[in-house]
Amino acid sequence: MNRFLSSALVSAVAFGAVAALPASAGAATEPANADDSTFKYMAYEVETARGANAVYSRMQRSAVAACRSGRVGVAKRLSERACESKLLSDWVENSRDARLRALHRDDAS
Repeated sequence: MNRFLSSALVSAVAFGAVAALPASAGAATEPANADDSTFKYMAYEVETARGANAVYSRMQRSAVAACRSGRVGVAKRLSERACESKLLSDWVENSRDARLRALHRDDAS
C-alpha cells in the first residue's frame, strides 16, 4: 500500500482547551474562531525529527493566532499567553506523538 494512503490524517483537537482555563484569565483565553481549536497534519510529517520540528513550529504559530485578541495591555497579554500554552499543550497531548511530546517538554523547560 502506498505510504501516503496508509498515513491517516492526524488531527490534534483541543477538546475543552479553553474551558479548562480559569475564569479569571478573561475573554482572550477563548480562540477567536472555533476552527482554530483544531490542528491538523499528516502522520508522515512527524516521521523524522526535522518534520516533527516543522509541525511543532506550525502548532506554536497556530496557537498564538487562535488566542490573539488584538487587545493590548499586560493583563490581556498574560491571558493570551495562558491560552496559547494550554492550546498547544492540548494539541501535543492529543497528537499521541512521542517526537512532538519531547519537543514540547524541551520547549517548556
